[in-house]
Amino acid sequence: MHALAHVLTPKYYEPAYLNIPAPGGGKRVTPDKDPEIMDAVFDAIEALSPDTEMSNMIRHQLYDFILKVGRFSCNFAREDTKDPKVSVTKWWHFHGIHIPELQSVAIKILSQPISTSSAERVWSTYSFIHNVKRNRLNSHRADTLVYIHSNLRLLSRYNEAAYKEGPNRK
Repeated sequence: MHALAHVLTPKYYEPAYLNIPAPGGGKRVTPDKDPEIMDAVFDAIEALSPDTEMSNMIRHQLYDFILKVGRFSCNFAREDTKDPKVSVTKWWHFHGIHIPELQSVAIKILSQPISTSSAERVWSTYSFIHNVKRNRLNSHRADTLVYIHSNLRLLSRYNEAAYKEGPNRK
């Protein structure tokens, strides 16, 4: 999904962005020139729409976006790409209107908030389970206990009483 978000961000295709040196001093290239990114994009499209007709349609619309066919080649689209006041989702709302399937995917993918809280929660649970008193747990057993604890927490969200009472109460 990260690769798909990268490919669907219009600023990564603009010459002004591509002329800025990449971290480490290398030359930037458009996302469609990286085979690893494009492999991940096709995997994401396949995962998003198991229907082959829909995935083919999204893939062809993605080609139009990458090659700047139709409305994507107009001056407004290029200017809005450079404008910091226009977010990527606003850009897709306005300029992706003629390809509604890819527009819908782009808005869903690019609207996702970026957060590490879920990973931090798992590490917190891991430190709760594998502490000084239980330092002889092997990694497989600790991982299993973290998995069980995390799933019980998720299940408890659906039934508050089961979290406080019953055989798996905390």
